[in-house]
Amino acid sequence: MAAIPNGFAGTGSCDQIKINGSNVWFPISIRHKDAEDLSGVFPDLAQEIFQSMKVDVAFGAKVPWKRVFVQLESGEIDMVAGAYHTKDRARNYVLSSPVIKEPVAIFVRADMSDRPGSLEDLIGLQGLAPFGATFGEEFDDFANKHLTISRQSFDDFSTNMELLVDGKADYLVIARQAGEMMLKDLGAEGQVEALPWPALENSLHYMFSKKSPCLKHISAFQNELEKRVEAGEANNMMKAFNASASGQE
Repeated sequence: MAAIPNGFAGTGSCDQIKINGSNVWFPISIRHKDAEDLSGVFPDLAQEIFQSMKVDVAFGAKVPWKRVFVQLESGEIDMVAGAYHTKDRARNYVLSSPVIKEPVAIFVRADMSDRPGSLEDLIGLQGLAPFGATFGEEFDDFANKHLTISRQSFDDFSTNMELLVDGKADYLVIARQAGEMMLKDLGAEGQVEALPWPALENSLHYMFSKKSPCLKHISAFQNELEKRVEAGEANNMMKAFNASASGQE
């Protein structure tokens, strides 16, 4: 966990923790239709921890993913509930210890005849990825140098999956479980599938604004988070969300 910057810890008034996150990143952070609050592993776990600390939580309004980080940078919100680790984020924000690791997948049409077997095989193909998404330095550096990936600012990330289903691109880069949920919601299972090898696997963290007056609570939050992660609570929540989505008890 990054050190709390001097001059911030314990300063100002922190009446509640303001949290925001992705609206569509199943099961990490999601916002159901017409719902004001976030749900998912990261929002739910954060709320449980802060409740145990007797700290109130307020969820931010639905905004595009890239806007969430603008809010964090300005101090409009105190925390992002779930994001991949990058060196820039580690410099710009205060990161919790890793909560889980998640594979990022390459989705292709099921009828694709020549399946890519590595990132190098994506060179020359037309790709898609969510606007504002970063998957870590190694993948992003390779993609910037060698791949053609369109990142349009659609209101709904699932539009990328629809384009892939319609054959408007050759592949989509997205978190595996989020992509599989999009296929289910679109009724496109069997038309598109994830390649068996992961594009990468990156750690997910909570990220705190360095301008937040609530940094005074980070040490207590981190201690409780580590206990719960070690006890398997985050992984159990992942399993519960997946079981619920598949209609299992």
